[in-house]
Amino acid sequence: MSPPEFTGYRFVYECAGWQQAIHLCGQPLIDAELITTDYLDAIITETLATGPYYIISPGFALAHARPEQGVLTNQTCFSLLRLTQPVLFNNDEPVSLIIILAAGDGQQHTDAITRLLTWLDNGRLEQILQIRSQRELDAQLSE
Repeated sequence: MSPPEFTGYRFVYECAGWQQAIHLCGQPLIDAELITTDYLDAIITETLATGPYYIISPGFALAHARPEQGVLTNQTCFSLLRLTQPVLFNNDEPVSLIIILAAGDGQQHTDAITRLLTWLDNGRLEQILQIRSQRELDAQLSE
């Protein structure tokens, strides 16, 4: 299966914390005018209130908020951040891969999650979690 189209992706060694990681991950979506900063703030606010419910496997967070909280497009878009040094969310769970999902509506949201998780299946998630450079990330996402 071909990879989802990522609006942006980057590899960094470390972040000051999970909030900074959310902002770094979402910045390409802001730059492309696909979301507002309110969308990232909504992710952070919800995380502080209810915990990081979007950590769906060890080391991997699929962060998202509701479309009406700052999605500016009718299309589904993704942004990816791979960290060498994991960030700790407020439940002390270490995460070194964050993908932000911004969907135009609820149905797109569900379809996008299914498509992304299917693509990450069969060892691809583990491969991405082992990446140690931007060059390796570029190669993995171009396969």
